[in-house]
Amino acid sequence: MRCQHGRYRVGDKGFTLIELLVVIAIISVLAAILFPVFARARENARRASCMSNMKQIGLGVMQYVQDYDEHYPLGDYQYNNDGKVAQTDPNAPGARFLICTGDSNTCNSDTQGNYITWMDLIYPYVKSTDIFVCPSNLQTTAKPSGIPSYGYSVAFSNLYSRATNFNSGVTYPRGGIAMAVITYPSRAIMVAEFQSRYAAKLKPPDIVASANGSVAAHQFVAPHLDGGVAAYADGHAKWRPIAQMQSPSGGTACTLSAINENYVYCSYDWNPFRD
Repeated sequence: MRCQHGRYRVGDKGFTLIELLVVIAIISVLAAILFPVFARARENARRASCMSNMKQIGLGVMQYVQDYDEHYPLGDYQYNNDGKVAQTDPNAPGARFLICTGDSNTCNSDTQGNYITWMDLIYPYVKSTDIFVCPSNLQTTAKPSGIPSYGYSVAFSNLYSRATNFNSGVTYPRGGIAMAVITYPSRAIMVAEFQSRYAAKLKPPDIVASANGSVAAHQFVAPHLDGGVAAYADGHAKWRPIAQMQSPSGGTACTLSAINENYVYCSYDWNPFRD
């Protein structure tokens, strides 16, 4: 019962220290339970957004293929075998992203820049540069904001010498591979999450190395709940768990006449020429 001035009488009961500690403990337990749930929900939303990006990229490539005699785009645009052409359109992906091109395994100052790549070739169909950036894109000193989130398999551009590791038996010096040579378009990965300056020339061992590497390396190929999104040769997109990326891990070139299932270049995920 209160007195006239709103003060408690001597006999009124308040919270004890034990009761207060119990309340704090309950709140802490609830927070520990709910915060991971909230974080997972946010990552699910980012994964859905990334999936949308990949679906648009897959559709853009399919439209390109229909307009260019059923040939997939090059990894990067070539002129006189130079392997790199500067992007002069300030609105195109090549102006936004820093890319390493050419047939080198290193990315020195003379081989990285704002060049025309597969992203620019499908840009007229997707009309956006934002779709090449995953919402879970981790920005670090090595992976700044000017780095795209998705890489294009060298099996489809068929431009670099490393494409011979798939042992397709066909060459298209001035264009990507033909749709007709792909045995199972729904199984062959065309574009995968790979936050790197090498987005124009993604090799299967690159994915395997990151998937089998440190937890930090996982982030660049499997940023969504221990998995990553990929677009396939028929244009559809789906999420893949990191365990699927880690195997097979053998980096030796594939021999189609004597398939070795331990070689990543022979896997159905990456080799579009397998029967």
